[in-house]
Amino acid sequence: MFAYHSLDPMLTFSTQSSESFLTVHHRYSSVDFLHIFVSNSIVLTLLLYGGFFTGGLLAATVLFWNGFVIALAVMQLSTQLAPTTLLYGFALHGAIEVPALLIAATKSYNGIPFYQHLLHHQLRTDLIPTWKEYGILLGLLAIAALIESSL
Repeated sequence: MFAYHSLDPMLTFSTQSSESFLTVHHRYSSVDFLHIFVSNSIVLTLLLYGGFFTGGLLAATVLFWNGFVIALAVMQLSTQLAPTTLLYGFALHGAIEVPALLIAATKSYNGIPFYQHLLHHQLRTDLIPTWKEYGILLGLLAIAALIESSL
């Protein structure tokens, strides 16, 4: 059995199923705001700060993996749901969540010039992600989690 885990702990995908190639398992019966927000906040922290300290490598890996898992989810759910239902489910909260995470990933790539300047004995603190930026992105994720928990 192969299982794919996204950083969103709500979904696990398994290839062992008599019904289809890929089965989506929901780990929780109810999706609550706090759980979604905490999960997305962990991803945000990994992207913004983990990505920064790895020169963007961690951010690229997280984005690739989550994109892969979302593609698997869309592939599976497209056989079970009407296209409008699928679009509604992903688009409403994704319109806020995805840009917030992409902004965090983009900001994390400042780790590369930060280290380049550091090698030349120049400390460029303006390249380090700030708490204000983190707070704004957390606010966007809170809005997205609120929308997602009400779907």
